[in-house]
Amino acid sequence: MSKTSANTVKKSMLLDQLAVGAQTVPVMGYFCWWNIRNVGLTKEEFEKKLEAAGLDKKYARLHNYRSAFIRALRDMEENRIIRKVDEDEYRLVYQFTAESIVGAPGGEKSLDYEKETTIVIDKDEYRKEGDFKKAIIKGKPSIINAIVKLFDEHKQQYKSSDITRYLQRILRDEADIVSLRPQGSIYFVPVGYLDALNKVSALVDGIGGGSKLERAPLVAADDSKAMVKNALLGEVDEAFKQIEKDLESVTKDDKEVTKVWSGTRISKMKKLLNRLESYKEGGVIDDTKAWQDNFAAAEKKILGVRHVKLDDDETVSGKATEEDKIEVKEAVA
Repeated sequence: MSKTSANTVKKSMLLDQLAVGAQTVPVMGYFCWWNIRNVGLTKEEFEKKLEAAGLDKKYARLHNYRSAFIRALRDMEENRIIRKVDEDEYRLVYQFTAESIVGAPGGEKSLDYEKETTIVIDKDEYRKEGDFKKAIIKGKPSIINAIVKLFDEHKQQYKSSDITRYLQRILRDEADIVSLRPQGSIYFVPVGYLDALNKVSALVDGIGGGSKLERAPLVAADDSKAMVKNALLGEVDEAFKQIEKDLESVTKDDKEVTKVWSGTRISKMKKLLNRLESYKEGGVIDDTKAWQDNFAAAEKKILGVRHVKLDDDETVSGKATEEDKIEVKEAVA
């Protein structure tokens, strides 16, 4: 038998063994990762690609204005330094400083800096939809016109980083994802959400330009469950620490908070607890008692800040709404 024939037989045997293994080893979910090439989609183009993949076009939201503004500023950084110099409840203030090289030909050169202008933005106007130019209440006209032009372009365009953020949002809404690396980029999706993963994969393929979503099955072995468990608990711990940090800030300064502030954080804790309970039912997590106690203690502190009793369905101990439920039991069992 030739070497080529032997390799062919060996490859065939390996594929047969993998096929048998796939039938006998339970799969708990999928690794997935994606690479979005340099793209620049308009809102209308993104909506069409979402619908073609069987996804709701609601995900083609306009960028928030701060994101578009920051990108506009970055485009204007050539030969100048742009820094935020002040911000309060009502205003954003940025200074534009020109940077140039000065010195006689053949002589010693040095950098020279000259203030160009200060841009002052009215935050109330800034948050409104409409003419961003109205929000800039002070600044050099030529600089203002350049910012507004770039701002309008970025507001309507989706870059690679935007697409990545929306893919994460879609999988969180339509399924459940756990980041397996602190830096992101590799995720776990429970097997019960294969349909949602297929749709997201179709969306990435439709984006084109070499963009690709890859995935591989994760078998339901103890090591696999431990990996997902550790990553999930890391996510929950980080989110809970942020809630504690927010709470510490308002209690330290004796700030007065709104019901929306309290309700948002309690709702976030409730969703985190629902995730933990679902993965517990799926055999990934052993016990959630400690987290229940942590959430209940934090909820008590939040309610203490407001001295207001929220409705039962707004509390961690209350019944979860349909929106908050994450059905992972069948997905990872």
